This record gives sequence, C-alpha cells and structure tokens, in this order.
Amino acid sequence: MIINSFDNSRKAIINPEDINSPIKGFPKTVITCFARETFNRILEELPHREIARTSVANLEIPIYELEFKGQKIGFFNAYVGASACVAILEDIIVFGMESLIVFGTCGVLDSSIEETSIIIPRSAIRDEGTSFHYSEASSEIAVNTNSIFLLCG
Repeated sequence: MIINSFDNSRKAIINPEDINSPIKGFPKTVITCFARETFNRILEELPHREIARTSVANLEIPIYELEFKGQKIGFFNAYVGASACVAILEDIIVFGMESLIVFGTCGVLDSSIEETSIIIPRSAIRDEGTSFHYSEASSEIAVNTNSIFLLCG
C-alpha cells in the first residue's frame, strides 16, 4: 500500500532533536550492519570505544567509535525493521552523523549472480511504510546516485 499524502512542511509532534542533543566530536561517517557475528568480529579486530547510546522501545543500542587508517568512524549494530532503524538513525543524525554506510547480506533470485558477490543497490521498492514519512510517495525510491558513482565509477 502506498501512502499518497506527504507534506514536508509539517513538523512532527515529537522530533529527535527534542529529546537528543548533538555530541561534540561525534563521527561524521557512521557504518552499520545487521549481522551480529560480523559486528562482533569488527569490534574484536579494531580499537573502539563506546561514545553514545540510543534506544528503541525494548532495546538499547550502543554506538562505538572505531579508528581505521587514522579516521574516526561511528559504528553500531542495526536493529532489523524499518521503523526501528529509522528511529536509531534519527537520533544519530542529531548526534552529528552526516553520512551512513549500511552493509548486510541478502539472497538473490538471479542465478547469474554468484555467491558472495557485492551488490550495490540503485533503488529500493518501498513497501515498509516508514520512508513515506520522509519523501514523496512512489512505489520505488532511488539511492543517492553520487554514492553509486563513487563506488562503481
């Protein structure tokens, strides 16, 4: 079901900046993944420290700062589900994040795509309901094309 109404001039009753504050020195780039094993492995292999916490209804989410090749990067284990992911991201944007990198795993229906291939999406089907609060209604939404150019050339 597509929500056909969208008004970007309206402000919500409760906004992330009403309950969160910017964090001085918060990393501008944040990476997240959905796989707990991958998340834990990265924490085991890279120096890190907890810099913040946020939460969804029943789960607290620690946010770490990693140092990689001299760069400070935010890192957290994403909650599965669009609404929870967005709630976490809204908080992290207030903290100071400017860029987000998400990685995970997926299955494919196209047998020409080999196992362990890297897939960079160009668009997504909007069937979750959450994104309709942030962008005009449509059945599909494109990703940031500048990012695709950087990754794929």
